[in-house]
Amino acid sequence: MSFAIFKQAALRTLVRDFARSNALVALVGAGASVESRLPSWEDLVEAALLRAAADAKLPLSTDETARWAADTIRRDSLLGAMATAKTLIKEPVKKWLPELLYGEGGAGAYQPGPISRQVAYMSAIFERHLDIATTNYDDLLEIALEHRDEIKVPIFPYTGPKSRRPPKGAHIKVRHLHGFYGRTRQQGETILTLEQYHQLQRGSSWQESYIGEKMMEGDCIFIGMSMTDSNILRYLDYYSAPGQHHAALIVRQSERSNNANIQAAHEMATAARWKAKGVKATFLDHFADVAYVLHEIAYCRQVSVQNYRSLDQRCARWLKAVERRIIAPHSPRKFRDGQAAMSEVLRGTLGAALKAVAEGGVNIEDDKLAMSLWLLSSDGTRLTCWSSTDRLQYDPDTIMPVPLDAGSKWLAVSAMCHGKQVVGKPTASPSRWGYIVGLPLQVNPDGDGTLPVGCLTITSMRSEAHTILTSMPADVAAEFNGTVRKAIAAFLLEGSKA
Repeated sequence: MSFAIFKQAALRTLVRDFARSNALVALVGAGASVESRLPSWEDLVEAALLRAAADAKLPLSTDETARWAADTIRRDSLLGAMATAKTLIKEPVKKWLPELLYGEGGAGAYQPGPISRQVAYMSAIFERHLDIATTNYDDLLEIALEHRDEIKVPIFPYTGPKSRRPPKGAHIKVRHLHGFYGRTRQQGETILTLEQYHQLQRGSSWQESYIGEKMMEGDCIFIGMSMTDSNILRYLDYYSAPGQHHAALIVRQSERSNNANIQAAHEMATAARWKAKGVKATFLDHFADVAYVLHEIAYCRQVSVQNYRSLDQRCARWLKAVERRIIAPHSPRKFRDGQAAMSEVLRGTLGAALKAVAEGGVNIEDDKLAMSLWLLSSDGTRLTCWSSTDRLQYDPDTIMPVPLDAGSKWLAVSAMCHGKQVVGKPTASPSRWGYIVGLPLQVNPDGDGTLPVGCLTITSMRSEAHTILTSMPADVAAEFNGTVRKAIAAFLLEGSKA
C-alpha cells in the first residue's frame, strides 16, 4: 500500500476520531475473506448455481449452464439467485456450503489476511471497548485473534442465543450474523437467501437487537463491505443517531474508472448516499490501505491521540534515514559502498534461507534464484529497485523508479498495493526469469508501529511448474518467505540508525 493517502486531513481525522471511541463496532464483510482467497459473495452464488444445475439435471450444456447462472443472478439479484440454488441443491446447506466455500482443502487451507490481522490488533488495544461482528461464515477473524500474543482470553464465535455456551470468565466474542463454518465446528442458522433476510426484518432477531443497540450507543466502522446488504442498510436507517462516527472504508482498486471525471462523480454520489445514512464514505486506493487504516486507529489509541504522528510522517522520516545512511544516491563513493553492502546482505540472506530449505529435504541444486530489494520513495508515490543479488548498480541516475499504481505491470508494485504475497511471470519479453514472488516488506522501528516501506522480489530462472518456489511444501515456503523478510528488515533497521 502507499502511506501517501495518510497526508489527507480527512483520513487523519478519521483515525483520531475512532481511536478515541470507547464503544466501537468493527463490522467486517467479505473483503476480509476475499483477501485470503476465499470466494466473494458473487462467486459463491455462481458456484451454488452451477452445483444446483448439476443436482437438478437441468437440460443445459456447459456453456448454457454458465449463461443460465449469469442470467439468474442478473434477473433475481444475488440473494434471489442463492434462493434458487438452495431450492435445487439436494443436500442440506451445512453439507454443500462449506464445500463450495473452502474447496477440497477445507477451512484449514486458509489463513487470515492483513484486514483480519489488523482487526485482531485493534481488539488487543481496545479490549472491552471494541465489538467485532461479521457477515462472513469463515473463522479467519478467530484465528487472527488467537495469534495475537497480547490476547490471553478464549475466542468465541457467537451465532445467537442457541449457539454453544460461551466459556466462563473473560472472553472475546466474534458475532457471526449469517452463521459460522469454522475449521473445527459449525453453528448457527445460515442466512443465505432473500427469504431469510426478510425473516430477519421481523424485528425480533438477535442480529437486529445487537446491531441496533450498538448503533444507538456507539460508533461503527464498516470493513471490507460492499454496503449493499439490505439488513445493514435498514439498521442504519432505523438506529443510527446524530453525533456518532460511522465510516465505510471503500476501495477504489476494484472499481476504478478510466475516466477521472466519471470516477469523481461516482465517489461524490456514493459519499452523498452514505452521508444521508450517517456514514462517512472513505475512499482508499488499494486493498492493503484498509488494513493500514485499522492499524493506525489501533496504533493511535496505543500511543495516545496527543502523541500520534501520522503514518506518512513516520514512514517518510524512516525512509529518508535509510536513503541517507545506506543508499546515499548523492554521494558516488557512498553509493557504491551501499550497493556492495546491500547486495552482500541479500546474497547472504537468500543463501541461508535456501540452505535451511535444503536441510528440510528440498532439492535446490537445479534452480537459480535471485532476490531484489525495492523501497518506497519518501513521499510514498514510487517504488525503486535499489539492490539485487545478481548485479551491482554504479550510477543512481540510471535506476528508474516506477509509480505505485494498482494497474502496474510490475509485480513488486502489485504486492505493495495488495499488501500480501503476489506471484506471477515476468511481463518483459524476452526475460531470463521464469517466475517471480513478491513479498511486501514492513519494519517495526521502536515506538513507530508497523511501517510499510517496500517489497522483496524473489525470481527463478525456471518456469512456474519447475521452480522450487512452487514445489516447496506450504509450511516450508512460509518459513522461507518469513526468514528473508525478517532478515532484510533487521538489516535496514540497523542501518537506519547508523
